[in-house]
Amino acid sequence: MEKNILGHKINWVWTMRKLNTPLSVCSYPQGVVMGQNFFKYPLHLSATWYDRGDIYFDEEEMDLIGEFLKYNINNDPKYPDKIAAQIFSLSRAIDRHVPEVPTGKNLKRLVRIFKKEEFLFLQMIGLMSYRGSVQMGDVLRAQVETVAKYKLAERKLLNLFSSYIEKLSYPLYESVVAEEKKFTLQLAIDFKRISKSQQEKRINLYLDRFEWLSFHWFIGNPPTKGQIKDKLGKLSVKARTDLKRIKTEQKENEDDVQKIVQRLRFNSAEKLLLKQYRSWLFLRTFVKDGINKAAFKLLPTLYAIAEAKNIPPKYISLLTLDEIHNIEKLTNNNIDKIINERKDGFSAGIIENKFSFRVFKKTEAEKPKITETGVKGSVAFSGIIKGIVRVVMSPKEQDKLKKGEILVTSMTTPDLLPAMERAAAFVTDEGGITCHAAIVARELKKPCIIGTKISTKVLKDGDLVEVNANSGVVKIIKRA
Repeated sequence: MEKNILGHKINWVWTMRKLNTPLSVCSYPQGVVMGQNFFKYPLHLSATWYDRGDIYFDEEEMDLIGEFLKYNINNDPKYPDKIAAQIFSLSRAIDRHVPEVPTGKNLKRLVRIFKKEEFLFLQMIGLMSYRGSVQMGDVLRAQVETVAKYKLAERKLLNLFSSYIEKLSYPLYESVVAEEKKFTLQLAIDFKRISKSQQEKRINLYLDRFEWLSFHWFIGNPPTKGQIKDKLGKLSVKARTDLKRIKTEQKENEDDVQKIVQRLRFNSAEKLLLKQYRSWLFLRTFVKDGINKAAFKLLPTLYAIAEAKNIPPKYISLLTLDEIHNIEKLTNNNIDKIINERKDGFSAGIIENKFSFRVFKKTEAEKPKITETGVKGSVAFSGIIKGIVRVVMSPKEQDKLKKGEILVTSMTTPDLLPAMERAAAFVTDEGGITCHAAIVARELKKPCIIGTKISTKVLKDGDLVEVNANSGVVKIIKRA
């Protein structure tokens, strides 16, 4: 019987579905140790199971982490700010970092470069997930909700709670979604009128700043210059207007927050709590962005190692850290066997910070939220809309989603942004109010239902549905 760090039977709880690689999953243990140093937990908590896309955590560990965070916040109100400062500092280090350019086919030298370069990536992993940014956001949200309920109850306005919390959940800082959108629109202004050389310069500016957005956990394909040119050309028609609209909406959202703060008369401690909550709404996805940016900067060295070993570069992330560190000792037959075993999916677990490829016994999971005619989840951004379902299980499939369709996916990541901008609404299997889909939905003002658990299994391409993001129900009107 598998036991957690407390000596109890592990109760694996499904939390999300997302594609991962052996290289990223095996990096969790080192990242967890580094994260523990940041968050000052008294224990290393690491029970994780990745099973061919499904991710499970131990229920007792997740609860314990939440208790540790509450304890630290209660003892030091500035605790969330101190961790946030470390995240921002690490992110700046990743931005500033210029990787050593790998040259030649000397494996020993290339591996030495990789070992030096991997440190920032591992550090940022330590600030992720239920052991960090997710739980911190959830704990702070619960405290903000308590404050809001109390103040609204005093004024006999509890019926406004949902709308107030929705407005108070506007992130404090601009996410990469909004940043990329505004930057792209700025580049698109007068794009069709400028010379080809000036167009080329703008295209390169975009790639220099946002090419990494096309990758998630070492997986992805960079956009071509032709694709960026087409995108800027299409946006150029309304670029000035759209840029002005986004800035106006951002100001209106911030004004809404401040009006609520004034109306409910938040004191200084409550204002600090709200600021921290809104900061961690942003930081949840910011940490993931930082991981992907750091991983992207590792790719040239990883690809050089692959080429030096005569294996396809796209398969290098199927190896673990230890296997890459010791790749000189692996024969090509060994590597071919590893690739064939893992390229169609894999199962791996981490217990007490020890990684191994294995399959665990599933415990009884939470029952899916099924209605007679659809699925039910939590509301991330309200609204009601009808549309055709398009199920997108990976960024590679997003081109099939047409403008105005309903994006149904296990979870969203920054590399799904093109599809999210075309979609009329989002429905996801995983996620809480601080997840990527929820934050993007609030910024794009699109109906969004999260945490359905089973939307990608119940809903099919071509289904006509009604997304009721007021009640949290996706109703199937007509099957494809």
